[in-house]
Amino acid sequence: MTNEAVNWGDAQSSNFEPLSTEAVVAPLEATLSGYEVRSGAKGPYFSFEFTLDGEAAELHGSRKFWDIASMSPGGLWGLKEALIAFGIAPERVGPDSTEAPEPMVQESVGCSVRLKLSPPKSYPKNDGTTGVRNEIDKILGSAYAMP
Repeated sequence: MTNEAVNWGDAQSSNFEPLSTEAVVAPLEATLSGYEVRSGAKGPYFSFEFTLDGEAAELHGSRKFWDIASMSPGGLWGLKEALIAFGIAPERVGPDSTEAPEPMVQESVGCSVRLKLSPPKSYPKNDGTTGVRNEIDKILGSAYAMP
């Protein structure tokens, strides 16, 4: 525990305000900055953390966005799409592969991607109020051609 004084005037905004519809027309540059494996009602899933970088960070700051991908049989298609966008060779997630996904995700941390974000959307918050946020509609590989 520390008793060191702080200057509360230096506190910065959490910057969770959604990006405008105009700001998310084109995919934004980002880095896969981390992940966690979590347990859900339908089984384990990956929770991915992305941090804006490049021109997107210059315009909007080093904002973070999160997405999930299920490891349940019905949700593996989304994990497969994410891994390919991260640069994993398609044959490693092909029909003849039984490779575990977590090592592939681990080796992908730090990779560059492009995020196609939704326009601001309303969502129910845990406290019963309504919030507004952007959601990741699609994770695109870094080779995706910008419009």
